[in-house]
Amino acid sequence: MSVAFGDGPVPGFNAPEPRLRLRDDAPPVYAAVAREPPDTVLAELPLGQPDFDLRAMYYSTFHWRRLVNGYSGFTPVHYGPLVAALGSPVVDGERAWTALRDAGATAVIVHEGAYVDGGGGRLSAALEAHGARELFRDAQDVLLTLPAP
Repeated sequence: MSVAFGDGPVPGFNAPEPRLRLRDDAPPVYAAVAREPPDTVLAELPLGQPDFDLRAMYYSTFHWRRLVNGYSGFTPVHYGPLVAALGSPVVDGERAWTALRDAGATAVIVHEGAYVDGGGGRLSAALEAHGARELFRDAQDVLLTLPAP
């Protein structure tokens, strides 16, 4: 069973699944996040596009870990630099790493399938080259943990 979601295209990205799943049918990566410590601070990539940020907020209710990205009628000052570093279809690994560290993220979900031409896989690999460790992988969703600064 699912809940209907917006169907607009996301420029430069593969569109997310056009529905939100209920808890019993949720993407398995969110159960993996729920097994992480309660003080986990999660970033979901891509970040900065409403189609992706709204999903991240919805699925956060399945794990209740703090979330770096989100969506509201208010844009906090720290969010602009995050979107600048992490919101484009092609993300520089060094810049992504710095932005995630500066935001206090301790874990990252990379929805690799959202990126075109293998960009998601390259992003995951770049984060791993900086010390991130893969905790979980299911299809195109990867959960990485970031080492303590």
